[in-house]
Amino acid sequence: MIGSRQNKIADKIPGLGDLPMIGRLFGSQKDERNKTEIVLLITPYIVRNIDRPEASALEFDSPSLANEGEPVAASSIDEDLPRNFGEYELLEKLIETGLIGIFENVQVQFHDVAPDSHSRMERIQKALGKTHTPTYQYEFVWENWTRRR
Repeated sequence: MIGSRQNKIADKIPGLGDLPMIGRLFGSQKDERNKTEIVLLITPYIVRNIDRPEASALEFDSPSLANEGEPVAASSIDEDLPRNFGEYELLEKLIETGLIGIFENVQVQFHDVAPDSHSRMERIQKALGKTHTPTYQYEFVWENWTRRR
């Protein structure tokens, strides 16, 4: 962040300081310029290590996946996440496996895309309430949850 401030200060004797040519003899003018720079350095570090569950615990079926009925390994989710894999499937599986507890913050935008979207959202919110506290919630817009201490 860079801040800049400029001040002009004029002191003069009333009347005489306003005279052309000789007015400068009866006053003074001062210009100040201040520039401030703030540099913020952030160093991430691992607070604690967690034991990863076995691979079989990280596989789940999702009806919205391209190859319906085939298990999906969570370790491969970040590499080749299917386009139609949604927040409901991911959060339900994280809650089911207990992995949701490793996340300090959970920010999610639920989408009202199916007849059961509202009930699924409420079930997820209720389950999240066991491990996290809502920071803010705007239904089907954005919500944020912070892990309980």
